[in-house]
Amino acid sequence: MMGDIDRKAALAERGVAPTEIRRSSIPKMSTPIPAVLEVQERTEPVDVPIDMPLKMDELTAWARRLIEVLYSRELIEVGGNLDEITYQLGGLLQAHGREAQDSLDTADWLANEIGAVRGISKLFATGGDLQIALRRSRYA
Repeated sequence: MMGDIDRKAALAERGVAPTEIRRSSIPKMSTPIPAVLEVQERTEPVDVPIDMPLKMDELTAWARRLIEVLYSRELIEVGGNLDEITYQLGGLLQAHGREAQDSLDTADWLANEIGAVRGISKLFATGGDLQIALRRSRYA
């Protein structure tokens, strides 16, 4: 508040700034740095678990759940035999379903392919919509 009246008076009220770091507030604010940092480098090969390919009945079940999720959100119009659609969609999901969950470009491409499947009248889902639907319908 004294700065509003006179800057020189406010500066005179302040104490002299400490010239030594240990007398300042810096040691209180910072965390101590460890003396030795140990870095462990892993040079041996790491086994990455690879998902086994899904069986045809699992793929058709995933395709049916995907159609149900898209239909419940009004993102798809189905006008054909549902068994034939799920069979065709199962093949697309086996080839590109897992990759489309992580890649928006693949999801956009897969959305165009799903829209071209015989029996699907119209697909309103974008790649992002399809990614969400794929993740939600993957497991029962």
